[in-house]
Formats: sequence, structure tokens, C-alpha cells
Amino acid sequence: MDQAKKLPKIGEILSVSVEATKEHFLPFMRILLPYVGLSILQAIATPFIEEPVGFIAWLVILIATIVYGIYMGIVLARMSYQAVMTNKIDDAKAKKHWAKVIWPMIAVGIITGLAVMFGTILFIVPGVILWLMYFAAQYLVVIDGKGIGESLSTSIKLAKGRKGDLFVKLFVSYLVVGIIYSAAIGIVAGVFGGIGALISEDVAAILVSVGTAIVVLPFIPVFTNIATFVYGHLKKLNGMK
Repeated sequence: MDQAKKLPKIGEILSVSVEATKEHFLPFMRILLPYVGLSILQAIATPFIEEPVGFIAWLVILIATIVYGIYMGIVLARMSYQAVMTNKIDDAKAKKHWAKVIWPMIAVGIITGLAVMFGTILFIVPGVILWLMYFAAQYLVVIDGKGIGESLSTSIKLAKGRKGDLFVKLFVSYLVVGIIYSAAIGIVAGVFGGIGALISEDVAAILVSVGTAIVVLPFIPVFTNIATFVYGHLKKLNGMK
């Protein structure tokens, strides 16, 4: 396979993912902030979970967080794909018919998740191979509106003959960003937790949640952009629009 038929180099994947996040930071934050807000509210409500009213409040927040998380995941993937492939974000298009892909997305997630899990149980390598084969499946559902069967079969087609290249590009890209992310989380959690511990354990837990949210926000689009950028180029290499 010559270089022209390979996925973009790791440096390009990382630079495009970071630049797309910086260029479209506000649109990304508009979709992410409500989720982070709900997560912080859940952390605040957790110490009161043993009380009936506190438990009900915590449960309502949990359900709201899950529902919004599903919506956010769909819209974020579409916005990310737009950002890395066209350098433009169309909010209306990203949100269009989002509810219609929920069940196909969940079904594909369950099928691929079980396949990867069983492959990993048998031996790690089959699990990795199956993950690469089905890497594009959920994006085909969420971004391109494909059905369950078509998404699974097309994902296998997209990865055929490119699993090694796909693995290296995704693994190294995620590793580089993951190391920076983990270091930032560790530093912020330590600082915020230390400050909160001067008051109480509950305050420390809340401050750690707030500090972690501050760090997580800019990293979520970067991780998503890596995946959608690779997905977009897998389609290009296979002649798909």
C-alpha cells in the first residue's frame, strides 16, 4: 500500500483535530456545557443520596444526564465530522433527525461491543481486529444515516486491507492526547482536591468534579475529531462521499 493510499499521517491527524477544536470551540462548548453542568449537579447531589429527597433529586439528574448524553454524543459526532472534513459547522444539520438514529446506534453499539468483548476474551488480538473492523459502524449510523446491517458490513469493507494502518494511526493519536489529558487531570484534581480537603471531604469531591470538568471540556472534541477525521478519510480511500 503506497503512502497515497494510506490514512493521513499521525501529525496531520493531531494537528487537524486540535485546530478544528480551536476554530470551532464555541459551537463545541454549547453542546458540551449542559452535560458538564448536569454532571457537576450530580456530584453535588451525591452526598445527599441517603435522604429520600436527595435520592430523588440525584436520580432525576442521572436520568437527565443519560438522555442528554445520548443527544450530545450524536450531535457532537456530526459537528466534529463537519469541522474536520469541511471546516464548517452547521448546527441545524447536526441536530436534524437525531432521535431517529438512537436505536440503530444502540443496536450497533451492542453488537460491536459484544463482538469485541468475546474476541478479547478469546485472546486480545481478535478483540483488537474486531474493534478495527467495526470502528466505522456507529459513525455510519450517526453521520451517514445507514441502517444496522449496512453499517456493520460497510465498516468491515472500509477497514479491509487497512487494519494495520488504522490501528497505528488511532493508537498513537489517542496515546499522545491521552498522556497530556491524564497529566492535566492529575494536576488539576490534586490541586482542587487539596484545596477542598481543607474544608471537608464533600467539598473536596465537588471541587475535583469541577476541576476535572474544566480539563475534560477541551479534550472531548479533540478525541472525537481524531475518530471522525480518520473515519472521513477511510470513506475517501474507499471512494465514498
